[in-house]
Amino acid sequence: MNSRERLLAALRCQPVDRIPWCPLAEGYVMKSFAEPYRSMREWDFLAEIGADLWIRLCGGAGYDPPIRLNRDAREFRSGIQVETKLDGDLLVRTFTTPVGTLREARTYTPQSPNAPFPVERLIKTVRDVETWTYVMEHTRVEPAYGTMEEAQAAVGDRGLICAQAPWTPIQGLLMFETGVEQFYYLLEDHPSHVETLLAAMHEVFKENMRVLGASPAEVVITYENTSTTLESPDIMRRYEFPALDDYADIVHRAGKLYLIHMCGRVNTVIDIIAAGRFDAIVDIAVPPTGDCDLPRAREKLCAVGKGLAGGIDATAFVGLTPDQMEEHVATLLRSMAPGTGFILDSGDAVPFGTPIENLKAVSRAVERYGKYPIE
Repeated sequence: MNSRERLLAALRCQPVDRIPWCPLAEGYVMKSFAEPYRSMREWDFLAEIGADLWIRLCGGAGYDPPIRLNRDAREFRSGIQVETKLDGDLLVRTFTTPVGTLREARTYTPQSPNAPFPVERLIKTVRDVETWTYVMEHTRVEPAYGTMEEAQAAVGDRGLICAQAPWTPIQGLLMFETGVEQFYYLLEDHPSHVETLLAAMHEVFKENMRVLGASPAEVVITYENTSTTLESPDIMRRYEFPALDDYADIVHRAGKLYLIHMCGRVNTVIDIIAAGRFDAIVDIAVPPTGDCDLPRAREKLCAVGKGLAGGIDATAFVGLTPDQMEEHVATLLRSMAPGTGFILDSGDAVPFGTPIENLKAVSRAVERYGKYPIE
């Protein structure tokens, strides 16, 4: 089997020749590598370390007005002006609309050059909630398939190309626009305003899913960060999983698989996850970063036809020697026997400062111990 065949089979809980292995290697870990690794494209890097070609960091939709960070200033017919300024490492973005003005600020660090840390949230008051609702109601989604087409041309049928989708509205607010504390204050004090905003965001994100459904990618991934440190099970049932089910239906109608990145603490909500209409969860973190009981989760999910990817904690990547990493992976693989529906993956993403030799050690362990079915 090649990487594409192996990954698709594992995601569908079908037999494979060996357990697939592919870490989530994002921009910040790539910046910590020496050349030539630092400048490699994702597919070349995965091939170099001996991993499967699972190309996950592809976009696929553009927004007008832009609701993701960029560095331009534009005027829109809806009367919304977006201005973005970079002052050293501080990125400030302002939305000026007919119903109010919003401002957010984020700062870049050497360890995270692609994901700036929020220092001022976009939404601070209920008036800001109304303003952001206006922005959502005047946002248009358009195809932006360039990175997918580039990856597809480079990888072809040897690997699996995925489209990167937005999170659910509640996760977007928790992670970015409001932060955790302010979200729950606003939800408690102004529930109708917050739910109106969630509904407006949901319409934009559903349109995003329709755009991704028409993309060249075979798989769509939402980077959701589901975690009981952010939401109670009741909040998940009310606001998160109904949205994910809607997105899954849209993606499935397009004939594609729909996966959810869940790198947080999910052990107590595995049954809720198993009931969702998506096809797999990926980048699952085990203790100490996460709390997932990986063998139990694989068994529950595979019983309903869902795949699971994850298992190597961030602390292992940076804290073990290559020999220790090889043994660590061997033990992990044995715990996942027979391995149906499982992809060996990083828990969340590979951390900054990971030695290249540790990644190659995982590949050696998979070749030696990962033949399916694992005994």
